[in-house]
Amino acid sequence: MLKYSYNFVTWSVSIVFFIDELMAKKLIKLSAYDALMKFNVCALPVDPIELLNSRDDIVLYAFSFFQNLLDYSIEDFMSAFGPYGAATYNRRLGKYFLYYNNTNSDAFVRWTLVCLLASIELGSVDSISLYMISCKDGDDCDTFAYYFAAPDVILKAANICSPESIMKSCQIPFNKAHKKSRDLKKSWIDKKTYLDKILKSNFYDFIHLHKE
Repeated sequence: MLKYSYNFVTWSVSIVFFIDELMAKKLIKLSAYDALMKFNVCALPVDPIELLNSRDDIVLYAFSFFQNLLDYSIEDFMSAFGPYGAATYNRRLGKYFLYYNNTNSDAFVRWTLVCLLASIELGSVDSISLYMISCKDGDDCDTFAYYFAAPDVILKAANICSPESIMKSCQIPFNKAHKKSRDLKKSWIDKKTYLDKILKSNFYDFIHLHKE
């Protein structure tokens, strides 16, 4: 009886964590879709540099900027800001300062910048510490990037579902495109929201151009 109770409790806890994880993922998806609408994005690929520079409260720096300005190597900046990039908030100035490694491939730089945007949109950045992004699957900012740089509802509507077509249309790393392609096969169970409908409307021209 005791063993049965222990197994039941373990199973119950696992179910609770699973539900919490699903809810967290859904909230991140809504945040990503809301950000797409806030920035008036209506086509893929997204241009994170243009979007970030459109905000007065964001200051963006590439590692190479400091490398050219100061006598430090890229490795020095990776030690300070992490291998991909980092964000911090200056409360006195009311500005976010974002630092990113621009020595990676264009596709990975795009992914990095979207993750940095996610750190702001999800409230991960505070005024005390430096928030280093990891770009690892399962990380909140990385989950945001999957929905922002490659929104499910748009990819499915435009029939952009293979890893190759996702990589080409979204200009994201192949390993991210491959995972997205797998996730799209399971996303049919997701209940469509009002944001999905608005986003499809905003991307109307893009969707029909790719369906032709």
